[in-house]
Amino acid sequence: MVVVSANLLMALIIENPFTDAVTRFFFDWLDNGVIICAPALAAYDAADTLTQLIATNAYPADKLEDALETIFILPIQYHSLIDVRRVIEIAMKLEGQSAYEASYLALAERFDCELWTLDEELYKDASTQGFAVRLIS
Repeated sequence: MVVVSANLLMALIIENPFTDAVTRFFFDWLDNGVIICAPALAAYDAADTLTQLIATNAYPADKLEDALETIFILPIQYHSLIDVRRVIEIAMKLEGQSAYEASYLALAERFDCELWTLDEELYKDASTQGFAVRLIS
């Protein structure tokens, strides 16, 4: 089992330097029967990013359906926030003190697996604090 951050989902939608690596990881996970999870927040994170990109003309509005299909066709198990107290505890340990980022780490902790991200700052901060986090670079 792995937990994925929303930035991995976005790399599958919008071509960037990480798209090929992220795609390989997803195929590898799926081929090996790895369960892919994310907090329900990940779908909102992706929606927020798409909204900002479309609003600034950095992503074509007519491609929105394709983007949503890419996100929701993936066999990702989305999980609701259960332990708000733990999310806050984790957030207070992080430099950015973000409950959003902490929710991904709390889910990985709950399932005793790794969080995979493209966020180098989160990776450095969380790994320094002893969280199971992997950076795709």
